[in-house]
Amino acid sequence: MGNDVRQRTLTTSGVSVLGAGAMGTALATLIAEKGEDVTLWVRRKKVWREIEESRTNSKYHPGRRLPSGLHAELEIKTAVKGKKIVVVAVPSGSVREVAQKVSAHISSGAIIVNAAKGVEFPPLRWMSEIIREEVPQQCKIAVISGPNLASEIIDHLPTVVSVAAAESETRKVVRHFLESENLRIWESRDMIGVQFNACMKGLTAIALGMSDALGNGDNARGELFVQAVLEGGRICEAAGGKLDTVFGPSGLGDMITTSFSSKSRNRVLGQMLGLGLEPKLANRVAMVGMTLEGFKSVKALKYVARKNELQTPVVDFVYDIVCGRINPRERFDKLWSELTRDSKGISRRLLR
Repeated sequence: MGNDVRQRTLTTSGVSVLGAGAMGTALATLIAEKGEDVTLWVRRKKVWREIEESRTNSKYHPGRRLPSGLHAELEIKTAVKGKKIVVVAVPSGSVREVAQKVSAHISSGAIIVNAAKGVEFPPLRWMSEIIREEVPQQCKIAVISGPNLASEIIDHLPTVVSVAAAESETRKVVRHFLESENLRIWESRDMIGVQFNACMKGLTAIALGMSDALGNGDNARGELFVQAVLEGGRICEAAGGKLDTVFGPSGLGDMITTSFSSKSRNRVLGQMLGLGLEPKLANRVAMVGMTLEGFKSVKALKYVARKNELQTPVVDFVYDIVCGRINPRERFDKLWSELTRDSKGISRRLLR
């Protein structure tokens, strides 16, 4: 066992990206274009054949040719073997399963970078915690998040990513593999805060989408956004994250992008809910792929708020609609009467 671990440590090189969805393919492309050898793990043989034969992944990035340094692989153990960096870009509901599958094959001392946004609930587990529970202890773990629309990353549009890890060296290595002329990196030690923000931004976009569908206008949208930011700061600290992180790219940056972009699937989902569609049907119409994992994020945020006796009207609003408990118009009217109207102390708190 000791010799095996030592051998796996000494032979690490290259990058593996697990998950050939929109984000996984975009990240794999970005890294391969920097001259790195990248293996992209795919679940379906049809996708594997398209990437290898046509150099495309038409479902997620139609018309985009993939670089020659990117290779698709069907066997997950082969995909991670000997890799220095392993990026996990599968849906959050699949992270534990994937971590279990790679545990016996991943190089000891490899850096595992989580790009999945979501939580395991109940009980509450962040993606980094799930990975830590399943992989060898010698592996280092980092998380990435931010205002990162996959279509803009792969098209080389200006982008910023927060990289969070406990160790400075781990952050620097991940930065080396990801940073480019058009992609800036913010480093952070606050892994919980960065992961919390990934959940809060989705809830915020749903809330604003519902308000728009109800015809409440731009002024109401601005008020809801401010309230969501304030609630996010309180819940983030209660969950163990840092307030500073909420006002960085993974927090405020991602909230703005997800809440106001026409490309935001969470925003579309909110619009469908605001129109009165039942949550599961709204999810299908919006093509979010949210299902249980996205609902878990909403429920997890509500859990943290309730546990810490926090007043979170926007979180409560989304939670009640997602759980199918009340008419959207009636519930919004109740929300509007509950929102904070006193800004006393807010500036001192945010600028301390």
